[in-house]
Amino acid sequence: VLIYELSRLGRTFYETLRALQELEALGAPIIAVSPKEAFLANLDPQVRKLILAIFTWVAERERELLRQRTREGMLRAKLQGKHIGRPRKKVDLRLVKKYREKGLSYADIARLLGVSYSTLRRRLKELGA
Repeated sequence: VLIYELSRLGRTFYETLRALQELEALGAPIIAVSPKEAFLANLDPQVRKLILAIFTWVAERERELLRQRTREGMLRAKLQGKHIGRPRKKVDLRLVKKYREKGLSYADIARLLGVSYSTLRRRLKELGA
C-alpha cells in the first residue's frame, strides 16, 4: 500500500494503528513516500512498528493542538466582535419591495437577487419587513 504519510491512514492514534495492523495481517507492505518517513522501509520490523506508533501518536497530537488553536482563535475573534463564517449576503429591501409590487414571488425574488429563498426570508425578518 503506497501512501504519502502514515497520518493519512486514520484520524486517531488507535484508528491508524488498527489500519496498520490490518494491512500487515493481510501481508500488504505499507510504503510511505513522504521524505520524513521514507527511511522506515529499511528498518527492522519491530523498530519500524515502534516508530510508526510514535509517528501516529505525534500526528494525532498535532491534529488536537490545531483543533484547539482554531477554536481558541475563533472564540477570540468572536469576543472582539468579528464575524465568523461566510460573508453575509446583502439583500436590498427596496428591490424586494419593488419586485413584490410587480407580483413576483419570494422564490423568484431570491433568484433575481442571487440568494437562497431561506436567506431572503431571514434577511426580511431581521429587517422587520
